Amino acid sequence: MSKKLKGKNRNKNRKKMRLNNFHNKESYKKKLLNKILKWDDPVLKSKCSIVAKDENIENILKDMGRILYYSNGAGIAANQIGVIKRIILVLIDKKKPTFLVNPEIVSKSEDELIDSRESCLSYPGIISVIKRYKKVEIKYEDENRELYQKTFENFNSIVIQHEISHLSGECDLYRIWKERIEENNKKSSLSAAKIENNENIKNIEEIKNGST
Repeated sequence: MSKKLKGKNRNKNRKKMRLNNFHNKESYKKKLLNKILKWDDPVLKSKCSIVAKDENIENILKDMGRILYYSNGAGIAANQIGVIKRIILVLIDKKKPTFLVNPEIVSKSEDELIDSRESCLSYPGIISVIKRYKKVEIKYEDENRELYQKTFENFNSIVIQHEISHLSGECDLYRIWKERIEENNKKSSLSAAKIENNENIKNIEEIKNGST
């Protein structure tokens, strides 16, 4: 028979339960976010395969939904969590989670480009301005495998283009990250060469002055 808690003991128990719930939630969140592949992971460079009509993707969609929710991102592609399938999840109008299965760009506003300041869950801390089409027409299936063909503009167009590029194993921010690494390596090499040159000059001066 359980004993009913009263007064301070009851408050302490509630506080302990809230604390445990918080830690459990944080642990669960960390576990989910650790599924996001980063940097040079080869899966990020993989071309994703088409999802078959009779393929069960329920668990993949659930994972993508939970991970995007906790990441505070605007979109995610399946291969970013290690699933090499043509599936993306985007926040339409920054608030409505929308799955696009087997998405395909049917047309784009070739004469209308916009500058988009972008980041990526797979390349944290890398931010750059990318040229994107203002409008794109996309053919895709939703999570119930119903076929649609819609035109997306501005923010929605940008996010969809970003995520679709992942499905081809590409990402502009990967290229920018690599360029920055090469630039930093060059700077480090030049700095090391300058230090070595200064040391050589110092040694020559010491020899001239009769120092050893």
